[in-house]
Amino acid sequence: MTDTGKEPTAYERELKAAADELHLPESDWTVEQLATQRLMFLVARARWARGDMSNSNDMLQLMDSITALRKQAKLVEPLAITIRSIDSFKCSHCGKITESETSPATPVRLRRKSHPAPFLGRLKPV
Repeated sequence: MTDTGKEPTAYERELKAAADELHLPESDWTVEQLATQRLMFLVARARWARGDMSNSNDMLQLMDSITALRKQAKLVEPLAITIRSIDSFKCSHCGKITESETSPATPVRLRRKSHPAPFLGRLKPV
């Protein structure tokens, strides 16, 4: 129910759902577009299911349009974030700084080219 005690209209429900999906206010133009197109799709699908409409191209065009709006809002694929942590150590023998990368997938991977493996007892954090 709304603040006025009335049941929300179908458009108001779609507007709220679109705002929640896009994480934008209901007054945003993209939210209004998505809500309108989703409601038009629901109406077209109901008509098609009842046999009132024989052409499904309208529904397919609405689906394409909704997908395009979601792509524009970057909602089709989840955002992938990779976090890398790099620790640096200074060799107490030669002074060379060695970096080791730590990430959830690979706990520790040392990056060395020609420098010999240090004696771990002599490594000091930089």
